[in-house]
Amino acid sequence: MRWAATLLISLGQAQRYFVRLCEEGHREGVARHVAKRHGDPNATHFSGSVSAHVKHLRKLPALVVDGTTEGAVAELRGLEAVCGVQRVGQVRALHSYARPVNDVWWNVDRINQDELPLDGDGSLSLTGVGASVFVLDTGLDATHAEFAAAAAASATSGWSREVRNVASFAEWEPWRYKESWGWTTKPAQHELDNNDRNGHGTHVSGTCCGATVGAAPDASLFHMKVLNDTGFGSTDWVLSALDAVAEVKENGKLPGPVIISMSLGGECVSRDPEYCSTKSMEALAIESLYEDYGVVTVAAAGNDGDDACYYSPAAAAKAVAAGATDVADRVASFSNYGACVDVMAPGRDIGSALSSRMDAIDETVIDDEYLVLSGTSMAAPLVAGVIAQFSEALPFDAVNATNAMLNAATRGQLTYDTNQGAGNTACASNDKLVRSPDNATRLETSSLDYHGVCELPSVRDDDGRDDFNFWYWILDDDFFTEEDDQLGDNVSYDAYATADVGYCAATIQRFVYGAWTAQQCWSACASRFKNLTAVDFQDPFWCYCRGDCECMLGATSGTTLVAEGSEIPARCSDAYDEYETDQVGWCSSALDQYEDGASSAAECWQLCNARHDGIVAVDFYRPSKCFCQNSCDCMESVSNTGGVTLVGAGAELPATCNDDDVSMTPTTAPPFHEYETTTHGWCLSDLNVRISSQVASPRECWDECSAAHGDIVVAVDWYSQTRSCWCQSNCTVCMPTMVDVGSADGMRDLRRAHPY
Repeated sequence: MRWAATLLISLGQAQRYFVRLCEEGHREGVARHVAKRHGDPNATHFSGSVSAHVKHLRKLPALVVDGTTEGAVAELRGLEAVCGVQRVGQVRALHSYARPVNDVWWNVDRINQDELPLDGDGSLSLTGVGASVFVLDTGLDATHAEFAAAAAASATSGWSREVRNVASFAEWEPWRYKESWGWTTKPAQHELDNNDRNGHGTHVSGTCCGATVGAAPDASLFHMKVLNDTGFGSTDWVLSALDAVAEVKENGKLPGPVIISMSLGGECVSRDPEYCSTKSMEALAIESLYEDYGVVTVAAAGNDGDDACYYSPAAAAKAVAAGATDVADRVASFSNYGACVDVMAPGRDIGSALSSRMDAIDETVIDDEYLVLSGTSMAAPLVAGVIAQFSEALPFDAVNATNAMLNAATRGQLTYDTNQGAGNTACASNDKLVRSPDNATRLETSSLDYHGVCELPSVRDDDGRDDFNFWYWILDDDFFTEEDDQLGDNVSYDAYATADVGYCAATIQRFVYGAWTAQQCWSACASRFKNLTAVDFQDPFWCYCRGDCECMLGATSGTTLVAEGSEIPARCSDAYDEYETDQVGWCSSALDQYEDGASSAAECWQLCNARHDGIVAVDFYRPSKCFCQNSCDCMESVSNTGGVTLVGAGAELPATCNDDDVSMTPTTAPPFHEYETTTHGWCLSDLNVRISSQVASPRECWDECSAAHGDIVVAVDWYSQTRSCWCQSNCTVCMPTMVDVGSADGMRDLRRAHPY
């Protein structure tokens, strides 16, 4: 099976802001002010409407105001009842590359011993009985065997463990459902069973509280979806979830210890670590949960290889920020570090539960139920689980349990890469490796100032650019100013028509989303990356920052910008012959390696040869799927892919692998219209069920779905690389690949824009 993740990001939403009230009593007055000014024909500078409330975080009484103009922001900041206004930011799931290891439970093995080597014993003295963990992520497959039953300890203790999805704040239709808490908005049953179409949320939930792969197999697990199916979300979704946890504690619905685990984050809205640590909306929310309700929040430190104090929620003073280590006790190269990191935990090559609604990655799947991921996302839930363990020995007290965990952490065992800077070794909190309690553990509960071990770093100026550390950069709605649009074509760069000069073939490159013009593309790349040599822009939104420019690849449209005065490199040599994949098939090889970053077949060839030896062919599928092949014994026969197969120049194509050409052309007129998913997107419906086996063609996908679900099916999604088939019951949110001509959506123009 072939798999490649396509990054989907919602197009620029209307600007949203948190409006922090000086006290709860001002809520109604400020809300009335917003409503009145929004409808005032004389207040042309003011636009905005209240879309959400934060009511239960006592240190953060706030409103969320949608569609806010700059004039409205300035006016709101001037109100006596308002103590702060902060733009709603974006967060993302924090996992890194994935690959398999022999012993997938090494992380649980590591935390129950002081030093290496691993002894192969993953047993736990305490298992989190009596604790409740809220995981805020992409959703949970509650039907997975890791969550389907309580472990033995909870059964014998009389503690009744719960595992369930209780809320979703992500995107279009938020819901909260747990009747004993007074939450009665019930979604479809399959959303309660499994609303994780990304896989990240189920994986981190297993690391925390899975029956065999988790640190706290007897803790109750309540999942709140705050990231969408592509792994992205916004800070107002996160704060709404934190407010909901505060509501549960305020109403006395969970009297025992409560821990929150958040494997998500993004850059703080400020470059001042002091603000990020104590004054940001996220920091105030986490502080309120800690001081008012005794709820402890664990956050992933971040995967930027940077100081965590510039990222949120890791920087929050009352958050327990977790960095990541590997099986050799090395701090992972991607892990953030510094004064805002409180503890390290295993985070590389972590095996955990696989959501049944996820398109699995071959190289990481151990079997049908488990996969391996890496990131500080994997470290944070392990720390949350260990706190739950300590809370079993310190009943009803997550705060003391956290202090005991930090005091009991193993010291003096970690090593660091030289390129991680002095931030790790200079801060003692970065030399703490999380340790489970055992009979010999002294439960020292003296209070620790989580982020007080080292001084915060200095305010970071705008020249602190990255040396291509990021795989992509998502620009905020207000990243660009009017000046960016007024830049002349000869400011810092020379501009060319891509059709005339081609575009750069680069092995160091990053995609930037959010640039509307070539000038904005250059400005965004130059502001983020030090060794920029060129950018390539193609309307709409396609902006690539190039760190090198070995040669120029041919293209028919777009704009190429190179550093001012630089000579355009020669065209890349045509070292290959090009064929339509539909006509010749694709190569079958042992390598079959997906590579990220190619936006054309020529660039795919360039990347494969730069990253692998012995490349004889590549397969490219628009807009950005590139597979490298190191042999070509036979051609696997396929059709209707829209792909391109490149083989070495002059090489003779081998015979097909078999005589059974999979025809994708129906013999009779199909009851659907067919669309390219890359052009129109796909449906997101209430059904959204995947056929368990591989399906050879779109027509067979339609037939399989119709047979399984009957007339409810109005669309299906089929992917040639994986031959996976998804059945859809409606098309109310995004665009389908195929639509029943008899449905209400059958002949609609489905050209709503989607970035790919």
